[in-house]
Amino acid sequence: MRSPAHSSAQLCGCDKGANYFCSQHAMTHSQCAPTPFEVKDSGVRQAFSSGMVRDTSANKIDYTTVLNGPMFERWAIHLTKAAEKYPDVAPGRPNWMLATSEEELVRFRKSAVRHFIQWFRDDIDEDHAAAVLFNINGYEYTLQRMKQ
Repeated sequence: MRSPAHSSAQLCGCDKGANYFCSQHAMTHSQCAPTPFEVKDSGVRQAFSSGMVRDTSANKIDYTTVLNGPMFERWAIHLTKAAEKYPDVAPGRPNWMLATSEEELVRFRKSAVRHFIQWFRDDIDEDHAAAVLFNINGYEYTLQRMKQ
């Protein structure tokens, strides 16, 4: 059986004539169609000294900015330690992501406020700043789920 990496040049990467199952499109390859995604274009180009040309990054979110400073790592450490106390309900599915109710929203909000006050008072018994981020994220995640 051939893998899609060795297949012919359809846009989806599938071999048009193959009869093995395409996991990307959940169908046999003979049924696959090109992916519906487009390549967005601002119309402005940035040329590099190597000759490479790319669309500019103007007006695009720079997700790497959250890595600046200590909080990204501290939040990750906090989540890693918490996963030992509250194991994932499924691989890659943290316990807190089960929240769907107003009661859980209130719990996230109260915990965020409590940890903020503890952070504000310079309490150092745990990483209260990271706990604030966790609870605000949990609140916003749950709120988004409830709206869907």
